[in-house]
Amino acid sequence: MKKLLFSFVLVLLSLSANADESGTCGDNLTWTYVEATQTLTISGSGEMSLPWGEIPWESLKENIHSVILQEGVTSIGLYAFADCENLASVTIPNSVTSIAEMAFFSCFRLPAITIPNSVTTICQGAFFCCSGLTSLTIPKSVTSIGSQAFESCCGLTSLTIPSSVTSIGHSAFEDCGLSSIVVESGNSNYDSRDNCNAIIETATNKLVVGCDNTVIPNGVTSIGDWAFTGCDGLTSVTIPNSVTTIGNSAFYGCI
Repeated sequence: MKKLLFSFVLVLLSLSANADESGTCGDNLTWTYVEATQTLTISGSGEMSLPWGEIPWESLKENIHSVILQEGVTSIGLYAFADCENLASVTIPNSVTSIAEMAFFSCFRLPAITIPNSVTTICQGAFFCCSGLTSLTIPKSVTSIGSQAFESCCGLTSLTIPSSVTSIGHSAFEDCGLSSIVVESGNSNYDSRDNCNAIIETATNKLVVGCDNTVIPNGVTSIGDWAFTGCDGLTSVTIPNSVTTIGNSAFYGCI
């Protein structure tokens, strides 16, 4: 009898461990996790409110393979999916306007992200250390890219900055594997003049982001802090006479 009861308890524990889970992640938002598909779905309307250290799906992080945000979600919260090491797929609806700090920090199995045309702000460190990210499209709705937003996304090889972007924080693309950088024509704050494979702050002629294939154009007067940090493939660079200042750690880690 005891043996039978013990077996019954084990079965109940097993069923409990494999059961779907759910909860809230904002005033009007709920989340559901389906173990069979390893999918976390967030539905409702409004902003995600997730203080650091209070992520409701903390115990599920290592199991989440895909995330679906349904129409009505307006923001992706602070540290929302940080350290979801097996996260490979994210669906972001057109209702989302901002991606908060460290939202996808260290999601290193995330290979591609499609940011919808509704997003205007990508905050500090939003995709920091997403080393598996190989495909990135920044839509024309984005006006601000925060500091370290894509730092250490070493799988990225190409980058296009749309004409809408007016602010790029320091180290936003530091230690990426970039070989091609293009700023779309019509951008009033930044350019990649002469097909230089770099981002130049137009008003100051400061080169703020470089890559392995950058050719520094004549007329550039300064190289910004951390501009070439982690450009492992950089083998030579010619600095024109117009440059008068080279910033802190501008070529750090160019092995």
